[in-house]
Amino acid sequence: MADPVQSTISPQVTLATAPVIALARSEAISTAASIKLLPWVGAGDFLVLLYAAAGLIFLRFVWKELQFRPGAKRWFIAGAVLAVTAVLMDSYDVSNMTKPVERLEQTAEEILETSALLCFLASFSLTASAIVQRMSARG
Repeated sequence: MADPVQSTISPQVTLATAPVIALARSEAISTAASIKLLPWVGAGDFLVLLYAAAGLIFLRFVWKELQFRPGAKRWFIAGAVLAVTAVLMDSYDVSNMTKPVERLEQTAEEILETSALLCFLASFSLTASAIVQRMSARG
C-alpha cells in the first residue's frame, strides 16, 4: 500500500492524488466558463462571438468564390444577416428571463440559425454548380 505522504510528493498520479487533480481541473473549467466579457453575454457564451469573428476572417476568401453567380452572393448575404442575428441572440444571457420567454427566444434563435445554414447551402450550391458548368464547358 502506498504511503499517502509519498504519493503527494511523487510526480506520478496515484489513486490518492487523482481526486485532487480532478477537482482542480473542474474548478479551472468552471472558472473559464464564468468569464463575462460583455454585459449582456452569459457565462461562457462569448465563445459563439469568437466563432463569428473567426468566420469574418475568412469572409474575403469566400466572397471571391461567389463571383460566378449573382444569386449566390444574395443568398450568402441573407445567410450572413440571419447568422449574425442568431449569434447575437445566442450570446444574450437568458438567465434573467422567465421560462416561456427563454424558450421563445431560444426557439427563434434556432430557427434563424437553421435558416442561415440553408441560405449558405443555397449560396454554395449555386457556386458549385457554376464551377462545374465552367469545367464541363472547357473539357
